[in-house]
Amino acid sequence: MPQFYRRKTNRAIRTPPDVMSRAADDVVRGRSLRSVAEAFGIDKMTLSRFIAKRKNNPNAITGYAAVAHAHYVIPQQMEEDLGNHVKRLADMFFGLSLETVL
Repeated sequence: MPQFYRRKTNRAIRTPPDVMSRAADDVVRGRSLRSVAEAFGIDKMTLSRFIAKRKNNPNAITGYAAVAHAHYVIPQQMEEDLGNHVKRLADMFFGLSLETVL
């Protein structure tokens, strides 16, 4: 019989970005950090860090996406251009194999 991992705590459960944004907006409007954190069920330090990051750079990428973004080998636009080029060659029956593309 297979074993399945059953989570025993609710630690490290990520809060959805839209909930974090709404909570941060409430703090910016004037509500206290602790009351907003308690109302939304978010840790107050997590909310504080999110607000500080958003204050420094409104377009900042948060969460694990920031780590993935830092590890890109080529820029996103160049990757899209390369993909489109390979698709165009495949449509012309050029016959590119996976090893040739890589």
